[in-house]
Amino acid sequence: MRKRFELLPPEQYLAVLSERASEISYAIKIKLQHIEKAPAGSLRVDKKNNSLQFYHVTSKKNPMGKYLTRSKDDFAKSLIQKSYDQKIVKCLEKELAAILKCAEICKKINLKSKKLLHKNRSGFYEEVTLADEMYAVKWLGVEYKKKKITEAMKNYQTSDGGLVRSKSEIIISETLKRMKIPFKYEVPVGVEVEGEFREFHPDFLCLNLRTRKEIVWEHFGMMDNSEYLENAIQKIQIYESNGYLSGENFIATFETSQQPLRLEV
Repeated sequence: MRKRFELLPPEQYLAVLSERASEISYAIKIKLQHIEKAPAGSLRVDKKNNSLQFYHVTSKKNPMGKYLTRSKDDFAKSLIQKSYDQKIVKCLEKELAAILKCAEICKKINLKSKKLLHKNRSGFYEEVTLADEMYAVKWLGVEYKKKKITEAMKNYQTSDGGLVRSKSEIIISETLKRMKIPFKYEVPVGVEVEGEFREFHPDFLCLNLRTRKEIVWEHFGMMDNSEYLENAIQKIQIYESNGYLSGENFIATFETSQQPLRLEV
């Protein structure tokens, strides 16, 4: 079902760059605190007879430093850590400067600027990145083979006249509409099971407009039925083995007769 409707999806990197810049800034702050608390001087390491010897250097006038006995190993380690921290801070500062510069330049570039062409030419060219509304229209417009409508489905009609198979699916459907999340009902999704191709029809296939990624949503409604429960677990495992991972591109909701899906969901 995956189809691309635009040459470039909306940018995602500015948020990632911002998060990385914050993480680097925090790391620099912590490392500078460690450096400030570290012992004065540096460590010279020498190797004699396949054994490392440590020397504490505190003055340029004495570059050889003072020999540290084995009992001072922890002190030597603190100086090595200090040396590492000093070098890593310099690396992090370079990375931070590069990220901030990149972000500054990218913010000035607007692929959706109306100033690219005169307004009289609007509508006569294909944009590399579509507006969310247009992308949703194209995505929803892709036809697919639907499962057979049963007589029972006529009892479960959504606000826009669509038919689903349960009250819980009405709740989910109406919630997605209220949140303005594009979705399709029972779209065929190909999966591989023990080397053979099979076709699942997840309850809902949702679209994340920000990332242009599709998300499978399965609702399991009879989890207090042992046979149904076993089949549900097996189905989730098949989804997972085909790259549909919870929290990324797969959502599963559950209910039992004692714990039904509620309107507050």
